[in-house]
Amino acid sequence: MLNVMAKQNLFEYVKLNKQELVSQKTGNPYTRYVVVSDQNMETKKIASKLGPLGFKWNGREWWIFGNQLSKAAVDSLKEINKELETQGGQTGDIGDFLAKLEEFKAELGDVENIPIKTKTELEANLEQYIEDIANATDERAASAAMRKFLNFSTQFHQYSWNNIMYIFLQDPNATRVAGKNKWKEMGRTIIDPSKAITINCGNKFYRNPRTGEKAEYTLKQQTQDREYLQKVQSGEIPMDRNKVVAIENRKNIIHIGFKPCVVYDIANTTGNPIVDEPLWKASNDKRADAIALFSVAKKSLEDMGVRVTQEPATAGESGWSMGGQINVSADASGTGAASIIFREWAHQLLNQRGGKFYEKAQDYFVKKGELNPAQIKQIRKIQEETVSATLCKHFNLSTEYQPTYMALMQAQGGLNSKQLIRENISTIASISNFILKQMDKYKDEIEAAKASITQSQQPQQ
Repeated sequence: MLNVMAKQNLFEYVKLNKQELVSQKTGNPYTRYVVVSDQNMETKKIASKLGPLGFKWNGREWWIFGNQLSKAAVDSLKEINKELETQGGQTGDIGDFLAKLEEFKAELGDVENIPIKTKTELEANLEQYIEDIANATDERAASAAMRKFLNFSTQFHQYSWNNIMYIFLQDPNATRVAGKNKWKEMGRTIIDPSKAITINCGNKFYRNPRTGEKAEYTLKQQTQDREYLQKVQSGEIPMDRNKVVAIENRKNIIHIGFKPCVVYDIANTTGNPIVDEPLWKASNDKRADAIALFSVAKKSLEDMGVRVTQEPATAGESGWSMGGQINVSADASGTGAASIIFREWAHQLLNQRGGKFYEKAQDYFVKKGELNPAQIKQIRKIQEETVSATLCKHFNLSTEYQPTYMALMQAQGGLNSKQLIRENISTIASISNFILKQMDKYKDEIEAAKASITQSQQPQQ
């Protein structure tokens, strides 16, 4: 019989997951650390504390290069853990962990629509796992079994606790999972469909404005909407306002239900090598000058008849530009928000029909000759992002994310990013100067923000 020990911090609320990686640009090995947690949304809860410690947000996780991780940052993380511990809600001993497993067992029994064979196997695997922990000959062995799951969970920190447990019980060697269509988008196919992993997927529902009834926002419809908006944003097709309104109605989610769906581990797929999606996002901070720059850019755009909103992201995007509107994700702030609004402004000028520099951009594509969709996307992103980086540099905002972005973007499109910048230097300079002239009307506001920073840095008398 297991002698359940008192809470002794068997694991921390948040911890650092070490990653040994190789640079796609230089081929050199490097180390980075990712802040992870076995608790859903835990890292979001402490997001405001991670930036000042040197961690960067890439749209999915907080990370830092190994050579930039300081002892002070590690000590601060320990203090953060102590604060989280006082808030409760964390499993701290084996008894609590076993109780949580029993709760999951009860919920598993209530879940409908799981194939009988899969459900039977899940229940059997869960029973065995509970037995392994509860019947361990000593506490060390029990905590090792528990740690096995917790270490596994760090690879899936974007999933709920229950879904991590579903994956663990069906394939304890899984490292990255996705649905069949997602793998197809990445150029990979499923090897053995029988090795499907069942998890719970959220079903989104919206209010149908025509009937007033609740309607399901299916994955197929979400994909169609996303593809339509991407084509509009890229200038490939003109905007149909009625379609955009319909999409906005569908995005107003009123209810989320859950039902079983299947995913597959990357080891059960074959095809194109996985290239990380380029993520362009400067650090969110509270710099007065960055906040002022965002405000001025917003006013300047509104002077031009462009509406600027700050609505929550619906698919992980940091911002978007469409027709006469630019949206900057509601969770962006400071340097992050300023860099995004610069990027979307450049997108509107360059890559939307009617934009001041649209024709110039199209002439460039013609001169480049035959291009595949990935290369067209790469060129457009390089144009937009370089304008944003140029403006950030002009205003002395951080651009440390830029080299990483360019390397990943180059890997995705296959064209030399540095050469693309050289070929577009005239366009980039023209757009940057145009934006600066629009913002110059509010230069007093920017200078006042800069002065406030300088004043706050003066030593106290």
